[in-house]
Amino acid sequence: QVSATDVDTKENTNIRFYIPNTMSGGGDAERHFAVHPTNGTITLVQPFDFESLSSSDGTVELVVFASDGGEETADVSISIFFKVIDVNDIRPLFQEPTRSIAVLENDTNT
Repeated sequence: QVSATDVDTKENTNIRFYIPNTMSGGGDAERHFAVHPTNGTITLVQPFDFESLSSSDGTVELVVFASDGGEETADVSISIFFKVIDVNDIRPLFQEPTRSIAVLENDTNT
């Protein structure tokens, strides 16, 4: 959960949180997280697949913005770094699904 404060008055103190859509910059975090606009609770909305991350070490950066409710809004951002841990989720595969071998009767050298 993220939080922010604003010492202004009236509508300028109404803070809203959002995650910008920056898919062109990799977009790992933007597809997977959501932030509640008023209380700042961050939730995972789509699981990660370690093998498809743009980062080879599993690090994902989420940028969350807070914006006040003023007529001329003021924004601030925070970077949150998550470490996605790889799990053994991919089975090994045989090169050929089946294989046939002929063995001679009484042959022990095969």
